[in-house]
Amino acid sequence: MVQAFLMAALAGFSVATSSPFMSDEVFSLGPDGPDEVQIQPPKPVLTLPIQQVESPNQDDRPSGTVIDTLIVHDTETPGVHKATTIANWFLNPKSEVSAHYIIGKAGEIVQCVADARRAWHAGPSRFEGREKVNDFSIGIELVNAQTGSDPFTDAQYASLIALTADLVARYNIPLTHITGHRHVTNYPGIKHDPADNFDWERYLVGVQEMLANRLVVRSVTPLVPVGVVGGSGGR
Repeated sequence: MVQAFLMAALAGFSVATSSPFMSDEVFSLGPDGPDEVQIQPPKPVLTLPIQQVESPNQDDRPSGTVIDTLIVHDTETPGVHKATTIANWFLNPKSEVSAHYIIGKAGEIVQCVADARRAWHAGPSRFEGREKVNDFSIGIELVNAQTGSDPFTDAQYASLIALTADLVARYNIPLTHITGHRHVTNYPGIKHDPADNFDWERYLVGVQEMLANRLVVRSVTPLVPVGVVGGSGGR
C-alpha cells in the first residue's frame, strides 16, 4: 500500500536531496546554455533539535551494510506522551528492544542508537526479499496508544517529516524504502504499527516538500536519564 502510493506520488516529481555536507549554492545552466550560469539561493534552514542518550540494546551492523530503508513504528503505550518515557525503557538491557529515534507527542525527538549501529526495532522481518530488516534500516518510534483513535499530533508529523528528510538526504534512502513495521514484520497478525489512523499521504508528501524546499540541520544535545523502566521485548 505504502509503495503503491509512493509510486503514484513520485510520478513526474523531482526531488533535490540536500544535506548539511553539501554546498549552500546550487549552480545551473542558464537559458542560453553553458555560457550563462545561474546561482540559486540557498534553501532556508530548518533546525531540528535532537536529544541523545545511548541504549545498551544495540550492536554492529553487518560489515559493508548500506542504510537504505526507514521503518516507522508506534509505541503502543496508552497514557504515555513523552519520548523520554520510552527512552528510559530502551535503557533497560532486560527490555532487549530499542529504536534509533523516538518522537513524543509534543514533537520532541530522542535518539537512542547512532545511525551507524543496529537498533533492535523490527524483529523477525523481511523487506523486498531481504531478511533481518534491522541490518539495513533506521527505526523511528512515534509515541501512540495504537488504538486507531489516539491521534498522531501535528507536532509529531512535523518532526517526523523533518527527521525523515534529513535521513533521506544523509543516506540517499529511496522514498520507496520508507515503510511501516506492519509491512515488514514476519508477524503481521500481531504487529500493527503504525496504527490505522497514521496518515501516510500527509507524511510522504510532507517529506517530498521538505526535501525540495528546506535544508534540515540537526541541533544535538545530550539527555540525562532520569530512571530505567522495566519491561521485556525482543529484537
